[in-house]
Amino acid sequence: MGRFCNSHIWSKGNQFAGIIDRLTTLKQPGLAEEVLKIALKNISKTAISGSKWSAYHILGVFTGSPKRLNNKKLALEIFQKAEIEAEDFFEFNELACSIADDDYLGDKNYAKKVFQQAENLAAVEKTNTQHESFKRFLTLGQSYGFYLGDKNLARKAFEKAENIAQDWRDRKWLAESVADEAYLGDSVWEKKLLEKKKK
Repeated sequence: MGRFCNSHIWSKGNQFAGIIDRLTTLKQPGLAEEVLKIALKNISKTAISGSKWSAYHILGVFTGSPKRLNNKKLALEIFQKAEIEAEDFFEFNELACSIADDDYLGDKNYAKKVFQQAENLAAVEKTNTQHESFKRFLTLGQSYGFYLGDKNLARKAFEKAENIAQDWRDRKWLAESVADEAYLGDSVWEKKLLEKKKK
Protein backbone atom coordinates (compact mmCIF):
# COMPACT_ATOMS: atom_id res chain seq x y z
CA MET A 1 0.00 0.00 0.00
CA GLY A 2 2.77 2.44 0.99
CA ARG A 3 4.66 1.85 -2.24
CA PHE A 4 1.52 2.49 -4.28
CA CYS A 5 0.84 5.75 -2.39
CA ASN A 6 4.43 6.93 -2.90
CA SER A 7 4.14 6.13 -6.59
CA HIS A 8 0.85 8.02 -6.68
CA ILE A 9 2.44 11.15 -5.15
CA TRP A 10 5.31 11.00 -7.63
CA SER A 11 2.82 10.62 -10.49
CA LYS A 12 0.77 13.53 -9.17
CA GLY A 13 3.88 15.75 -9.14
CA ASN A 14 4.57 14.79 -12.75
CA GLN A 15 0.96 15.50 -13.75
CA PHE A 16 1.04 18.97 -12.20
CA ALA A 17 4.42 19.66 -13.84
CA GLY A 18 2.93 18.60 -17.19
CA ILE A 19 0.03 21.03 -16.77
CA ILE A 20 2.43 23.84 -15.81
CA ASP A 21 4.55 23.04 -18.86
CA ARG A 22 1.53 23.17 -21.16
CA LEU A 23 0.25 26.44 -19.70
CA THR A 24 3.64 28.15 -20.02
CA THR A 25 3.88 26.91 -23.63
CA LEU A 26 0.51 28.57 -24.19
CA LYS A 27 1.90 31.74 -22.56
CA GLN A 28 -0.40 31.53 -19.55
CA PRO A 29 2.07 32.04 -16.64
CA GLY A 30 -0.66 33.31 -14.29
CA LEU A 31 -2.67 30.11 -14.66
CA ALA A 32 0.53 28.04 -14.38
CA GLU A 33 1.32 29.71 -11.04
CA GLU A 34 -2.20 28.97 -9.79
CA VAL A 35 -1.73 25.30 -10.71
CA LEU A 36 1.61 25.33 -8.88
CA LYS A 37 -0.05 26.67 -5.71
CA ILE A 38 -2.66 23.90 -5.89
CA ALA A 39 0.10 21.30 -6.47
CA LEU A 40 2.17 22.44 -3.48
CA LYS A 41 -0.88 22.49 -1.20
CA ASN A 42 -1.92 19.05 -2.43
CA ILE A 43 1.53 17.51 -1.87
CA SER A 44 2.07 19.10 1.56
CA LYS A 45 -1.23 17.62 2.82
CA THR A 46 -0.12 14.10 1.91
CA ALA A 47 0.69 12.11 5.05
CA ILE A 48 3.31 9.84 3.46
CA SER A 49 6.76 11.28 2.84
CA GLY A 50 8.67 8.92 0.50
CA SER A 51 7.98 10.26 -2.96
CA LYS A 52 7.13 13.76 -1.78
CA TRP A 53 10.79 14.39 -2.57
CA SER A 54 10.37 13.63 -6.28
CA ALA A 55 7.17 15.69 -6.53
CA TYR A 56 8.84 18.73 -4.95
CA HIS A 57 11.98 18.19 -7.00
CA ILE A 58 10.24 18.21 -10.37
CA LEU A 59 8.07 21.19 -9.40
CA GLY A 60 11.21 23.08 -8.32
CA VAL A 61 12.80 22.34 -11.70
CA PHE A 62 9.72 23.58 -13.59
CA THR A 63 9.42 26.66 -11.37
CA GLY A 64 13.05 27.74 -11.82
CA SER A 65 13.38 26.94 -15.53
CA PRO A 66 13.47 30.02 -17.79
CA LYS A 67 11.38 28.02 -20.29
CA ARG A 68 8.63 27.51 -17.71
CA LEU A 69 7.87 29.81 -14.74
CA ASN A 70 11.35 31.33 -14.38
CA ASN A 71 10.75 32.10 -10.70
CA LYS A 72 14.05 31.48 -8.90
CA LYS A 73 12.83 32.71 -5.51
CA LEU A 74 9.91 30.28 -5.47
CA ALA A 75 12.07 27.50 -6.94
CA LEU A 76 14.44 27.91 -3.97
CA GLU A 77 11.54 27.48 -1.53
CA ILE A 78 10.36 24.35 -3.33
CA PHE A 79 13.87 22.87 -3.49
CA GLN A 80 14.15 23.45 0.26
CA LYS A 81 10.97 21.40 0.72
CA ALA A 82 12.54 18.66 -1.44
CA GLU A 83 15.68 18.76 0.73
CA ILE A 84 13.60 18.14 3.86
CA GLU A 85 12.01 15.10 2.19
CA ALA A 86 15.24 13.67 0.70
CA GLU A 87 16.34 10.43 2.34
CA ASP A 88 19.18 8.77 0.45
CA PHE A 89 22.39 9.54 -1.42
CA PHE A 90 20.84 9.65 -4.88
CA GLU A 91 18.04 12.00 -3.84
CA PHE A 92 20.45 14.48 -2.23
CA ASN A 93 22.89 14.23 -5.14
CA GLU A 94 20.23 14.71 -7.83
CA LEU A 95 18.67 17.59 -5.91
CA ALA A 96 22.05 19.31 -5.52
CA CYS A 97 22.67 18.97 -9.27
CA SER A 98 19.37 20.71 -10.01
CA ILE A 99 20.05 23.44 -7.46
CA ALA A 100 23.48 24.10 -8.99
CA ASP A 101 22.22 23.99 -12.58
CA ASP A 102 21.91 27.51 -14.03
CA ASP A 103 18.82 26.37 -15.96
CA TYR A 104 16.92 25.82 -12.69
CA LEU A 105 18.39 27.76 -9.76
CA GLY A 106 22.13 28.28 -10.25
CA ASP A 107 22.87 28.48 -6.51
CA LYS A 108 26.28 26.83 -6.13
CA ASN A 109 26.62 27.62 -2.41
CA TYR A 110 23.31 26.01 -1.50
CA ALA A 111 24.08 23.11 -3.83
CA LYS A 112 27.39 22.54 -2.04
CA LYS A 113 25.56 22.11 1.28
CA VAL A 114 23.16 19.57 -0.26
CA PHE A 115 26.06 17.74 -1.94
CA GLN A 116 27.68 17.50 1.50
CA GLN A 117 24.61 15.66 2.78
CA ALA A 118 24.93 13.27 -0.16
CA GLU A 119 28.60 12.75 0.64
CA ASN A 120 27.80 12.04 4.29
CA LEU A 121 25.58 9.19 3.10
CA ALA A 122 27.91 7.91 0.37
CA ALA A 123 29.78 5.44 2.56
CA VAL A 124 27.41 4.86 5.44
CA GLU A 125 24.05 3.84 4.00
CA LYS A 126 23.23 0.39 5.32
CA THR A 127 22.54 -1.04 1.88
CA ASN A 128 25.97 -0.08 0.56
CA THR A 129 28.44 -2.66 -0.58
CA GLN A 130 32.01 -1.50 -1.17
CA HIS A 131 31.31 -1.33 -4.90
CA GLU A 132 28.16 0.74 -4.31
CA SER A 133 30.16 3.17 -2.15
CA PHE A 134 32.72 3.40 -4.97
CA LYS A 135 29.95 4.31 -7.44
CA ARG A 136 28.61 6.97 -5.09
CA PHE A 137 31.98 8.68 -4.71
CA LEU A 138 32.54 8.43 -8.45
CA THR A 139 29.15 10.08 -9.02
CA LEU A 140 29.99 12.79 -6.49
CA GLY A 141 33.30 13.54 -8.24
CA GLN A 142 31.45 13.90 -11.53
CA SER A 143 28.79 16.11 -9.92
CA TYR A 144 31.33 18.36 -8.20
CA GLY A 145 33.28 18.78 -11.41
CA PHE A 146 30.36 19.27 -13.79
CA TYR A 147 27.79 21.16 -11.72
CA LEU A 148 30.01 23.12 -9.33
CA GLY A 149 33.10 23.40 -11.53
CA ASP A 150 35.04 22.62 -8.33
CA LYS A 151 38.03 20.50 -9.28
CA ASN A 152 39.30 20.38 -5.71
CA LEU A 153 36.11 18.75 -4.41
CA ALA A 154 35.96 16.53 -7.50
CA ARG A 155 39.52 15.32 -6.86
CA LYS A 156 38.79 14.52 -3.20
CA ALA A 157 35.71 12.50 -4.13
CA PHE A 158 37.61 10.66 -6.88
CA GLU A 159 40.42 9.89 -4.39
CA LYS A 160 37.87 8.31 -2.04
CA ALA A 161 36.54 6.30 -4.98
CA GLU A 162 40.08 5.14 -5.82
CA ASN A 163 40.69 4.01 -2.24
CA ILE A 164 37.71 1.66 -2.35
CA ALA A 165 37.90 0.58 -6.00
CA GLN A 166 37.70 -3.20 -6.11
CA ASP A 167 39.00 -4.24 -9.50
CA TRP A 168 40.32 -3.07 -12.88
CA ARG A 169 36.80 -2.26 -14.07
CA ASP A 170 36.38 0.25 -11.24
CA ARG A 171 39.80 1.77 -11.99
CA LYS A 172 39.02 2.00 -15.72
CA TRP A 173 35.71 3.71 -14.98
CA LEU A 174 37.48 6.08 -12.59
CA ALA A 175 40.25 6.75 -15.12
CA GLU A 176 37.70 7.80 -17.73
CA SER A 177 36.11 10.20 -15.24
CA VAL A 178 39.29 11.85 -13.96
CA ALA A 179 40.46 12.38 -17.56
CA ASP A 180 37.19 13.93 -18.71
CA GLU A 181 37.51 17.72 -19.01
CA ALA A 182 33.91 18.09 -17.81
CA TYR A 183 34.90 16.63 -14.42
CA LEU A 184 38.63 17.00 -13.75
CA GLY A 185 40.77 16.73 -16.89
CA ASP A 186 43.72 14.94 -15.25
CA SER A 187 45.39 12.76 -17.89
CA VAL A 188 48.38 12.01 -15.61
CA TRP A 189 46.14 10.43 -12.99
CA GLU A 190 44.25 8.60 -15.74
CA LYS A 191 47.51 7.03 -16.92
CA LYS A 192 48.46 5.91 -13.39
CA LEU A 193 45.06 4.28 -12.91
CA LEU A 194 45.30 2.44 -16.22
CA GLU A 195 48.82 1.25 -15.41
CA LYS A 196 47.50 -0.21 -12.16
CA LYS A 197 44.96 -2.09 -14.23
CA LYS A 198 47.73 -3.91 -16.08
CA LYS A 199 49.41 -5.20 -12.93
